[in-house]
Order: sequence, then structure tokens, then C-alpha cells
Amino acid sequence: MTETFCFSQNYITMNVFGPLDVGYCTYFYWLSVFYFFTFCAIFASQIVFYVQKRDQIGYKNVANALAVLLSLFFGYFANRLLYSMCVVRGRG
Repeated sequence: MTETFCFSQNYITMNVFGPLDVGYCTYFYWLSVFYFFTFCAIFASQIVFYVQKRDQIGYKNVANALAVLLSLFFGYFANRLLYSMCVVRGRG
């Protein structure tokens, strides 16, 4: 009975947490594209907002914008890094 439990636990662990097929690299590519264009769109909208409403800019507005932009940039960078690692793994 212990061998059956270990086999099923290992089977579940490998299927749930094991490495994915190289075909999933496209997922990381499209996520990095999505994060990049979202970052650019939010960045441009913040520039337009700050140019149009110079007198209404407060510390909280700038801090919120920087937090959103930073999280989008990290999302882009993390997915780009994962895509690069996935593609290199697929070659080797």
C-alpha cells in the first residue's frame, strides 16, 4: 500500500509541478507581449494626464502610477525571462 501511495504521490507531483513541454514557450512569449504593450499604453496615458493636468498632480497620483508601471514592467521582464529560458531549454 505504501508503494502505491508513493507512486501516486510522485505521479501527481510530476504532473502538477513538473516541467512543461517546450510547446508552452509561446504562452510566455504572448504574456511578455501583453505586459509590454500594457506598460507602454499606461505609460503614455500617464504622460498625457500629467501634461494636461499639471496643477492637479499630487504625490499619491505619482506614487500610484509608479507602482502600476513597476509591476507591469516586472511582469514583462519575468515573462520575457521565462520565455528565454524555455527557448534555450528547447534547443539543448
